[in-house]
Amino acid sequence: MANRKQHTETIMESMRLARHALAEQSLPGAEKNGTNSRKAKGAPITPSQWAILSMILEKGELSNSEVAQGLAITSGAVTQLVDELVKKKYLTRESTAEDRRRLALKISQKCRRQLTDMKAKAVQRTMAIFSGFTDEEMARYADLSRKFTESILQLKTAGR
Repeated sequence: MANRKQHTETIMESMRLARHALAEQSLPGAEKNGTNSRKAKGAPITPSQWAILSMILEKGELSNSEVAQGLAITSGAVTQLVDELVKKKYLTRESTAEDRRRLALKISQKCRRQLTDMKAKAVQRTMAIFSGFTDEEMARYADLSRKFTESILQLKTAGR
């Protein structure tokens, strides 16, 4: 059991490092020499803002509460992050046709183009990470990742 716990801790740390490294290197303003983009001058968005933009790009228009639930952060944190993204003209808040009280967050056209470029860069960096893997190792890792994702989704569904 101790070995399993050690493996779990190793996996968790690896995932944390990968998530931060990929997000930071994909952000606008990240320098080619690997400088942390949060420290790079003029970086227009943070990794947390990138997570919100990516989620909305993937799922379409969302409310603040849907973003908070999807990212497992507080609605206050979402409001603060979204306010900055609206100010920078990456997001818009619009009333929905079915309920004018509900504000939907939408990606601006400016941001849509930039996010597409950022995602392409993230894919390239991720492919570079796996360049030392054989095709068989890559396929096995993909299978394990799918199984991992299914387990997460089952836990999420069970918690509702």
